Amino acid sequence: MVIGLYLIGFDAVAALRDRSLSEVPEAGLISYMGIFLMGVGAAAASFEAVRTDDLPLGALALFCWLFSIDDAFLIHEALGAWEVVFFAVYGLLAAIALFLLSKSEGRLSWPILVAIAAFTFSVSVDVSWDRAIGYLQLPSESENFYYRVGYVLEDVPRFGGIFVLSSCAIGEFVVRGHGILRHRVDGHRLAADRARGKPPAPGDDAA
Repeated sequence: MVIGLYLIGFDAVAALRDRSLSEVPEAGLISYMGIFLMGVGAAAASFEAVRTDDLPLGALALFCWLFSIDDAFLIHEALGAWEVVFFAVYGLLAAIALFLLSKSEGRLSWPILVAIAAFTFSVSVDVSWDRAIGYLQLPSESENFYYRVGYVLEDVPRFGGIFVLSSCAIGEFVVRGHGILRHRVDGHRLAADRARGKPPAPGDDAA
């Protein structure tokens, strides 16, 4: 997506960043898309977690809500040096979600690992890139270029992690919800067949 925006002449870096940081029309495009995806994932995971009393999914929903709200209002950036504490809270929630999902039978934990790796890389760039540029004392005419490289290195992995994590949350909602719906449909069909005196097909007794 970033490469596509660049090739057609848009400012792909501005699209990655928050809209308030640039005046070009495409500013915030990818950033807000990430907020939307994470918000949808949070809502889907929350709904399913409450409906099925699913603690692992609830932990995942909590992480997604915190991430989407933080991204929408730039909370961690307003904290200055204290943003490290905010990132630690992120890490704790991600670790709890990973632990609970890995202990839940029939669930994949690797998407959470991929998302954590992407977010960790993004946070590392966010915390250290500006300091590294200042330490290297680069020529002023090239500083802007390296700052833009830093934005790409920070925001592209972050969006990748958002996509993986929101897909995982939405996938849990769809798969588990579909399984419950199918079970209910099979139960109603079996009850109707019994009411008509029709013998159950092999395997129907399990419904």
